[in-house]
Amino acid sequence: MREKDLSKQISDYLAIQENAGKLIFFRTNSFCGAITRPDGSKGWVKNNKPGVADYFILLPNGYYLLIELKSDKGKQSQAQKDFQDKVERLCGYYQVVKSLDVLIETIKDINGQ
Repeated sequence: MREKDLSKQISDYLAIQENAGKLIFFRTNSFCGAITRPDGSKGWVKNNKPGVADYFILLPNGYYLLIELKSDKGKQSQAQKDFQDKVERLCGYYQVVKSLDVLIETIKDINGQ
C-alpha cells in the first residue's frame, strides 16, 4: 500500500476515535521549502525536527503514541530511528505502522485491552 493511501486510512480511523472521545491526535506534517522574504531575499523554512514521526496520539491515562507511516517496502531513515530512540527513552510509545491493523493492535496493547 502506498504511504499516501495508508495516511488516509489512519487519519479516518483516528478521526472516528477522536470523535468518540477515545483519543486526540494530530498530524505532524514536515515541510521544508524555499521562501521569498518581504525584502526580496531568499531563504528556507522548515517546520519540524529531523525524523519527527507522522502522527502524535494522546491516549487515556496519560499515554502517548507517535507513529511513523511506511509503505510495504518503506524503511526508516537514520533521523527517524534516532527520533524513535529519544521517544522511547522518555517512556513514550513509538510504532512504525504499515497497516491500519498494526495501529489498532498497538493502541489496544497500550490501553491494556
